[in-house]
Amino acid sequence: MIIMRQVEIVEPVTIEYNEYVPLTVTWRNASEVLESPVYVVRRDENGYLELKFHPSTGILMEVVLAAASGLIVEQMSLSPLSSEDASLMPFLDSSDRVPETGSPLVIKAYSDYLYLSFGPDADRWAGSGPVLFGLAGAQGFAAICARWTGSERESVLAGQPGQDAPSQ
Repeated sequence: MIIMRQVEIVEPVTIEYNEYVPLTVTWRNASEVLESPVYVVRRDENGYLELKFHPSTGILMEVVLAAASGLIVEQMSLSPLSSEDASLMPFLDSSDRVPETGSPLVIKAYSDYLYLSFGPDADRWAGSGPVLFGLAGAQGFAAICARWTGSERESVLAGQPGQDAPSQ
């Protein structure tokens, strides 16, 4: 199970959007890792998501949404409010097996955020800045959203079959 844990310092984050790989979120500590990360993959008819965790600390290093065939375009803002400490990060214990939740991967393009859910609906948000984590229940990691600009949103929508990028 992926849970949220306090970290001393939240590493700076880089976010990339494009029409081929809709989202890549990388924390700075990812460039310092010499071992292979621990991968958690969610794949279904809606998309393909990779979560990469540090092999020794278990802290999330990178999120890659490699495909978003089931992208749902929303015409409103998500506007999540962070109700938790900004120093929480997803953590995977290396001895844990990640159980399938049975929940589909949900990918939504809001006007202000790209939203990814892979479990129950988030009942609160943690974090600060451009990336927020959705929590469900007692510290369970269930969603992530990344803030974007209108042009970044358009570039992602341009790469999705059957989606037309909204005109300005």
